[in-house]
Amino acid sequence: MLAPLLGATLLVLLTAALIASWRKSRAAQEKTRLDHERASFLADVSTAVAESLDASVALATVARLAVPFVADACVIDLADGEGGLARVAAVHADPAGAAAIAQHYRAATPMHPLLAQALRESKPRQPSPTI
Repeated sequence: MLAPLLGATLLVLLTAALIASWRKSRAAQEKTRLDHERASFLADVSTAVAESLDASVALATVARLAVPFVADACVIDLADGEGGLARVAAVHADPAGAAAIAQHYRAATPMHPLLAQALRESKPRQPSPTI
């Protein structure tokens, strides 16, 4: 009478152990897949940057690679040397959204003084607190 109960208990414990092992295996496979995708993305970005001598072309390629892997949208502006910013990329996961994001996030001309100073000095700036 005790043997069937013991057998059923062992079967339940073995099943639970197998399910836990399967879940760990799936989690490990998912982690491996994500690690592979990240490494592939970084390799693609490194190749794009290394192949182009033109910063704006390289950054536009990086923006295209970043969407949708890193974000749904990416906007990149470069300082133009005349106190403004020049748009080099505006990419959106939805092609219809690209125009909207480019219009919503316009390159600032003239550039905000704090941003201009941060770019000139190559260090971040904090706005002074207003009281």
